[in-house]
Amino acid sequence: MPARSTSLGCGIAALVNGLDVDLVTLGGLAPLAAGIAPGELDSAYRAGLMRFRRAGAPAIVPAALGDRAPEAGVSEQVWSHVWGRT
Repeated sequence: MPARSTSLGCGIAALVNGLDVDLVTLGGLAPLAAGIAPGELDSAYRAGLMRFRRAGAPAIVPAALGDRAPEAGVSEQVWSHVWGRT
């Protein structure tokens, strides 16, 4: 799995470079995938960052809602629909 962790790290670095974010959150199965080979992911992530943008790498953390994120998203959609009709 190190090759997949390396690919995930490179992909995260590309998104950080393109979007210039201060924090990266991983949801769904991504935290599990990141935990398989964290050293390889971190090495690929840091190697892929553009150094001129910032001195340090933004932290990568698991999403706060974990497995409950889809439920929260559906709830938001329902409330948006209800509030839109009042």
